[in-house]
Amino acid sequence: MRKMSVVVAIVAVLAVSGAAFAWGGMGMRSGRMGGMDGCPMLGMSGGFGPMMMGAGDGEGAWGQKAPRGRVPRMAQLPEDVRAKMTEVQKLHMQMRLVLLEEKPDFDKARELHEKMLTLHGELARWRFDQMVKLRTVSADVKN
Repeated sequence: MRKMSVVVAIVAVLAVSGAAFAWGGMGMRSGRMGGMDGCPMLGMSGGFGPMMMGAGDGEGAWGQKAPRGRVPRMAQLPEDVRAKMTEVQKLHMQMRLVLLEEKPDFDKARELHEKMLTLHGELARWRFDQMVKLRTVSADVKN
């Protein structure tokens, strides 16, 4: 009888843990790792994409909902920067479509990639300039 209780307990634990893992245990939610959603360092993001911009008007930089009364981060970006980010997304999708064809046109894919790199560079320069501005303002406030 005691052995049967131990076996039933083990089976129950395995069933519950298996169900939890299948549902998305260990931080997995809808195909993304919890806490690391779209982390570019892990190669899980297409660069400037939905994870950085937020999936909609009511979402923040990493796709989280903006708290009530606060403006989402995407709304704070200048229009030209948002347009460049959108263009990078479009180019990325076009490049993927070209590469998924039965006989991919590698010259076309390379051309799209070069356009993406140019826009990435422009966006990186803008981000750096913003960081410098914030640090300069911060240093002026401290003095």
